[in-house]
Amino acid sequence: GQPLEDSLRRTALLLGIDADGEPRFAFTTVDPGNGALPIHESRSAPKPLWVVPLVAGASVPTGSEARSAFGLAALVQARADANKQLEYQAHHDHLTGLLNRRAILEKSDTAAAAGSVDTQVGLLFLDLDGFKQVNDTHGHRAGDEVLVMQSQRLLNLARTRACWVGRLGGDEFLVVIPDVADERELEAIASQYASALAPPLTFRDLSIVCGASVGAVLARPGVAAEDLRHEADTALYSAKSEGRGVAVTSSPELRAKLKQRDELREAFRVALTEGEIVPFYQPIWSDKGNRLCGLEALARWRRPSHGVVSPGEFLPVAEDLGVLTDVDTTIFRLACEQIVVWRAAGLEVPPVHINASSSSINHPDLVPRTQAILASTGCPPSSVVLEVTESGLVTDLDSREQALQQLRAHGLAIAADDFGTGYSSFAYLQSLPIDIVKVDRQFINRIDESLTSQAIVAVLSDLAGLLGVELIAEGIERIEELDYLVSIGCTKLQGFLLGRPASAAVTRSLIGAHSNSGTQP
Repeated sequence: GQPLEDSLRRTALLLGIDADGEPRFAFTTVDPGNGALPIHESRSAPKPLWVVPLVAGASVPTGSEARSAFGLAALVQARADANKQLEYQAHHDHLTGLLNRRAILEKSDTAAAAGSVDTQVGLLFLDLDGFKQVNDTHGHRAGDEVLVMQSQRLLNLARTRACWVGRLGGDEFLVVIPDVADERELEAIASQYASALAPPLTFRDLSIVCGASVGAVLARPGVAAEDLRHEADTALYSAKSEGRGVAVTSSPELRAKLKQRDELREAFRVALTEGEIVPFYQPIWSDKGNRLCGLEALARWRRPSHGVVSPGEFLPVAEDLGVLTDVDTTIFRLACEQIVVWRAAGLEVPPVHINASSSSINHPDLVPRTQAILASTGCPPSSVVLEVTESGLVTDLDSREQALQQLRAHGLAIAADDFGTGYSSFAYLQSLPIDIVKVDRQFINRIDESLTSQAIVAVLSDLAGLLGVELIAEGIERIEELDYLVSIGCTKLQGFLLGRPASAAVTRSLIGAHSNSGTQP
């Protein structure tokens, strides 16, 4: 015991409950106003107990001695362990156990800032190849298992040289590599990571190949971590374009390409709002190429001071920006408006084919948006053919079938574009409301010299006839291809040999020349 005036508000007998639910008692020092207190009960509680003092002392006459001061306490929790768990969860991805996005970005910021000429830091951006197909084919549970297994491979490799590895989100990862000698060593490390993720993954009687493309960058003094990550992302983009399992390291040439891409992205944002995205029209012919029977509206970018930009250059940018649906909507609206203008001039306008990207086909507003444009422009639905590709139909086929049925009931025709290039092309003829099949260019190219292509196109032609579906051979670029297709009875033809995409003004002249009546331009 000690005088109460010395012990009051400084010591208390605390009651707590340990992890096994047993009550424990101990003295501890009490700071006025303190909340939870760690105490140790040496006989049976090796871990600290966390309690809250509810009563810190008892009133006794001044000058007397107290054998003890009594405090009643209530358990808060085993806070030390809980705090560690919370700290872990705040910095780690819940699925893979890797560092989460915030934590790995912080690591890369710190490492890049601390780097020097002597102790350079490398960054690797990794993206799994074909991961979307895994989800679409085997389901999201299988996708999660792939992420977990590939994350373990990354972690095992990262531990060999004290690297940090984190999941940025989805199937994207970032590795921070300290103490890299030079770009040559970084290239070797990047290739090592690509190789580590390449072997097949086996689980649940499945064997899945889902390797990774890698983009790498070596930190440079004075360059912010965010800019370095941007460079690594560009290197990854370049790796993806070269094929699967490729590792590419950033270079001055790639950095110049990055600058051009950024400029293109910004210019394209402006183009969408300034009316620079317009349809050009490619003719579709019948009667051996003598009668105009259709047009295909194709997106073109009329970029000031650059001329007409082809879709091969800007559609990847649109996809990267997430605005493919906006491009489709713009082309659909402008084409419908143009149809109305041509018809008002007395021209006999053939059906106009308008493409719908995967983004548009899978957009929940596809049907109401299409119907609204037709209504607002006054364009007859029968004047429009909606072209869809198999890649746009791989997810949620039932709802896509329902949407296409609604559009067909509204009066539009439906065409299957790039037919024959996917695994389920023939199945779609049975399940989807397809009116027209467009044979892909890969089967038309040098068909006069390829027995395989001849057999495939012959089967497609016969099948289309049996099903009552029209067949269009597209991508014709040589007279030999045209002659062969005509010889086997292909009646509808399209390709550069027969006419390149042209502006609305040029196309008006073409329509006028092939109209039985109407105002000539």
